Amino acid sequence: YVLKRYSNGEIAKGTFSGAFNELVDHLQAKLEQLDHEKEYPVLHTDKGASLLVAFVDGLVLQYYLGVYDVEQLKDMTPYVKQVILHALKTEAEG
Repeated sequence: YVLKRYSNGEIAKGTFSGAFNELVDHLQAKLEQLDHEKEYPVLHTDKGASLLVAFVDGLVLQYYLGVYDVEQLKDMTPYVKQVILHALKTEAEG
């Protein structure tokens, strides 16, 4: 609904992107706090939370588009968890 309103110009780009960036920044700080051992390097980059949100948002969109139903997502959860955790362990390029 929000994306539809954004696409129709009912929500200003600055408002939408500003709110999203604020959400991601807050999430970034929380994720960094949770990973004291720095076991997941991606979480400590400036794009860590954004990448995680993109992955999860993609699954949410696929659910709403009918690609997956709730049961399929539940069945996929262990695999998706492993994929995400593996991805988060990727070292940043130097």
